[in-house]
Amino acid sequence: MPAEKYSWRPAEGMRSVGGLFAHVVTDNYRAVAALDQELPAPPGGLHLHSTFQPETILALSEDKPKLLEELKSSFAQLRARVLKLSDADGDEPRTMMNRETTLRGALLIVDRHLGEHLGQAIVYARINGLVPPGSKSCSSKSLPINRSREPAECPGCGRREDHFPLQRASLLCRTRY
Repeated sequence: MPAEKYSWRPAEGMRSVGGLFAHVVTDNYRAVAALDQELPAPPGGLHLHSTFQPETILALSEDKPKLLEELKSSFAQLRARVLKLSDADGDEPRTMMNRETTLRGALLIVDRHLGEHLGQAIVYARINGLVPPGSKSCSSKSLPINRSREPAECPGCGRREDHFPLQRASLLCRTRY
């Protein structure tokens, strides 16, 4: 999304593009805090969620370079925390988004929340006439249906990682960011 679109919002009272990404940053840090209830401090080099101020992040909503830096940092920290979790801890109690749940439930809440905002970002892009990178198809036409359970190589572009079973490869061959 171009930097000049970060202040765009679909209607008065709704989040802007930058506001949406700032919201994801703040909730990623909140998720780390909820998952971290009994884990050690994060590794050096990452922004510490314990010192982050939501107002500071929200103030960056129209500063694309700084906001993207915070977005990457928040996802790196969330990923680092998730990778440190153990399956054996799945039933431990946690509080996530004002709900009492388990660690496993907290991860589901995070996943659903991020999926919701990914969909919102895709809609924002499409309303602004942009095709999100994950939606761009290769130029191949009339490709065979892949009926195997394994990803198949696209005859049009030669890539394998983005093709899914029982679908026309041309519909699912996507470029990356």
